Amino acid sequence: MQHEIPVDTVKFIIKEGKKLGKMIILNPAPALIIEDTHLNSLDYLILNETELDFMSGTKNNNNKERIKECKNFINKG
Repeated sequence: MQHEIPVDTVKFIIKEGKKLGKMIILNPAPALIIEDTHLNSLDYLILNETELDFMSGTKNNNNKERIKECKNFINKG
């Protein structure tokens, strides 16, 4: 799913989908901040560079730093 649907709906789908044992995939476009509790419930988080920079609160211009931020997201859940 994407953030093109209301955020409350995204949160509801994540919560209820996990209860039902469904795989949860989120492409956060347009980029919005997601609480760690919801990040922990995702099976897949698909980010582009702009979304990664926004969600991590950084503006990285090199791939090494972006890889580091990706690993930070992986470590959250």
